[in-house]
Amino acid sequence: MEHFAKAKTVRLRSSHGKYLWAEEDMVGVSQERDSGEMAVWEVEIAESSGEDCGVVRLKSALGCYLTASDEHFLLGMTGKKVLQSARGNQSLESLVEWEPIAAGEVGSFVKLKTRHGNFLRGNGGIPPWRNSVTHDVPVRSATQSWLLWEVEVVESKTQHQQQHHRRSKSSFSATPQLSFKIPKSEGRLIRYAVVWDKSETIPVPCKEWPRFHFHGGNTLADLTTAIKEELGLDPSEEVLVCSRHDASGKIFPLKLGLPPNNAPMSLVIVRSPPPQ
Repeated sequence: MEHFAKAKTVRLRSSHGKYLWAEEDMVGVSQERDSGEMAVWEVEIAESSGEDCGVVRLKSALGCYLTASDEHFLLGMTGKKVLQSARGNQSLESLVEWEPIAAGEVGSFVKLKTRHGNFLRGNGGIPPWRNSVTHDVPVRSATQSWLLWEVEVVESKTQHQQQHHRRSKSSFSATPQLSFKIPKSEGRLIRYAVVWDKSETIPVPCKEWPRFHFHGGNTLADLTTAIKEELGLDPSEEVLVCSRHDASGKIFPLKLGLPPNNAPMSLVIVRSPPPQ
């Protein structure tokens, strides 16, 4: 596939308009609207592929590889988890290799096929499926588009070589140059659960809740708007944004400002019951 053969780094955008995202725990993979560093993947062409780029490996900004695991995403479901893993274990080598397949006449869209015949899938729908990434062979026609990924070339191999050449030349400069890179903020990590009643129990631990990155502002109103967009709710629907006490499990409506420094938050969203 020419998209990968000429690329040093890429972003992959799902049919939901979100990017394939490497979680900072160096294990998880999800979909995020953020196009920052964790959405950039380095392309490695598998040694057996040659120049035709028949099989690739995708390495995250954390140095881990996109991996088609054998672990089921949910018990009883066919989809299996897509994770990050380090190379080195020969028995896992085939799990980090993906075959790009052109997706008809739709420009830069591709499907990524595992060595075992499954396809990389960016899931939609309700939690816990929303924003998750699995590998599977969907049988429903309504979810076939979830296999499509748009390839955005971040840096081509030619650009990378030119930049490397310029850096090599500048290293002979008599005057040392100091540069400081200001890290780009990835926004505030929001984990959330949705309930219809404040007394409803939430058996799933916070770390397994759906998540997204919030960039929209520093007020509770901004956060509430972003949550409605994330859930696909009507802007006029009333929701209550709450925090949960870790020990008791009780939830309390947020009334103050958001924590400083983009500190992550675990929230419970209480929706208004639908009219009878």
